[in-house]
Amino acid sequence: MLNQRKRAGRLRLLIAALVVTSISVVGAVGTASATPTTEHNPRPSRGVLEICKEATGDVMFSGSFGFKVQGVNRIIQVPVGYCSLPIKLNPGTVTVTEVQHPGYSVASIAAVGPTNDNRLVDSDLGTGTAKVQIFAGGAGNQTMVTLPTR
Repeated sequence: MLNQRKRAGRLRLLIAALVVTSISVVGAVGTASATPTTEHNPRPSRGVLEICKEATGDVMFSGSFGFKVQGVNRIIQVPVGYCSLPIKLNPGTVTVTEVQHPGYSVASIAAVGPTNDNRLVDSDLGTGTAKVQIFAGGAGNQTMVTLPTR
């Protein structure tokens, strides 16, 4: 189920990248010319985080779980069995904390990049907290954090 979500998420990211990518050629018939720009982008390239929530064990449950993400001024809600929408963040180490639900606990924490490279810096199952690495490169280089609940 998680692999299907990862594939669907990656396909969604690929489609978004193809839509955003455009090539413009300016010139007369038979010739092409490009005008170099001197604009400077003062904003560094952003990174992307997605949070996935799943159930483990024999007990199935539904609903949403909330997550606090360092640098985001709201609670991110993620339904069980799904992933959040992409969250744009500055590159670096970011803390993700699950809002505690009585009767439920985080079973494990994983954070990976698009090539399944480990991006988990530190974690605490008791508090449902993960410190993960965010890399520049947008959706094509996103970090996916998974917090199964039992």
